[in-house]
Amino acid sequence: MGSCISSPAGVEVTEVDRARHKEAEKQLREAKAKLATQVKVLLLGSGDSGKSTVLKQMRLIHKLPFSAQEIESYRQLTFDNLTRGMKYLLDAMDDMDLKVSEQCIPYVDVIENATDIRDGEPFPMQYYQPLKSLWEDRNVQKAWDRGNEAALPEKCVSYPICKLCGI
Repeated sequence: MGSCISSPAGVEVTEVDRARHKEAEKQLREAKAKLATQVKVLLLGSGDSGKSTVLKQMRLIHKLPFSAQEIESYRQLTFDNLTRGMKYLLDAMDDMDLKVSEQCIPYVDVIENATDIRDGEPFPMQYYQPLKSLWEDRNVQKAWDRGNEAALPEKCVSYPICKLCGI
């Protein structure tokens, strides 16, 4: 006796159903094998401790290319780190009672009024000389050496400026 949806005999499985089932099982086995070879890593650390840098380095080591959008984003971020980092450094100099040299005074306004670059916009060369000259200024270097007093993040200026200036 069946209820309203039951059938008197077993469900018939066609060859198409068997082939579909076999293909699904094969895909599941392949996915399971792929997952077995993956290693998952949990990166913990405070802000600016290098977690993102480790991931980028892993991509480079394993030759996984960056997309054009990622490259553009990093390019804009580097320019932002240069200008914002120099702004932080100049602000810290006020607290440290340090002044930039006379020849660098005009460059302070250039950096203070720096704007972000847009997608595809080349590096604005009007910032090259101000950044280079300010970085080479004796008192800016003194402020950088005392950066721990102002909690200056190292990534903001040092490496990008050195690369920019070819140091």
